[in-house]
Amino acid sequence: MLLSNFTFNLSISHSELFQIWLKQEIEQSINKNPLVVEIKTFRLLTEVHGDGHTFSVQFFFHNYEDFLAFELNFRDLFLANADRRFAGNYAFFHTLLQTL
Repeated sequence: MLLSNFTFNLSISHSELFQIWLKQEIEQSINKNPLVVEIKTFRLLTEVHGDGHTFSVQFFFHNYEDFLAFELNFRDLFLANADRRFAGNYAFFHTLLQTL
């Protein structure tokens, strides 16, 4: 099992809108993706920076091939949609984890 984690830090002024958008984005497009086993979202309670709120979006995949297919076909669209709505008001980083 692989976990593809996107961590977003949003400005305080945009964090509530981000949560609404993220729920809609997941329900309308990503949740219907057959490559993704499960999606979880979290708000970090530990502050990374005092000037925003941090969210984790976690996509679970059965194997590396499904992850790569998602990366090649859907990742850029997901990030472009985030950028279209929140450009200049967020930063993100991506990590890939594997269960032991």
